[in-house]
Amino acid sequence: MLTKMLKTLRKLSKDRSGAIAVEFAMIAPVMVAMLYGLMEAGRYYWTQQSLDFAVQEASRYAALNSDASTQDIIDHAKGLMQGVNLERVIVEVTDIYDDNTNLTFKNVEASIPFNVYVAPGEDNSIEVSAKSKYLQIR
Repeated sequence: MLTKMLKTLRKLSKDRSGAIAVEFAMIAPVMVAMLYGLMEAGRYYWTQQSLDFAVQEASRYAALNSDASTQDIIDHAKGLMQGVNLERVIVEVTDIYDDNTNLTFKNVEASIPFNVYVAPGEDNSIEVSAKSKYLQIR
């Protein structure tokens, strides 16, 4: 009986037919996690670039259209944002007076909470923001 069991164990130790399945089972979760991380990083950079572009173009719009109201600038910025939830975007336009140069600047800022999808039920949001400042010519 013991001899038969040892023969079976020797036979199984030389059998490599399931090795690939075991290796795949060990590597697959790591590869899926890396792929997911790359997708989340891409989504983050997409959101950041969308905000940067919209804020810069809104600043350019305001600089070229001196009669544009604050709401016009905000609407222009939101109109240029792609791939983001516009209901969660906060766009602010403020005046900044520089005492040293006696110049007035307008500051256009946008921010949105970015949810990183890691675990359900947890708050994993970070703030993505962009700003641009332009000289207001009267």
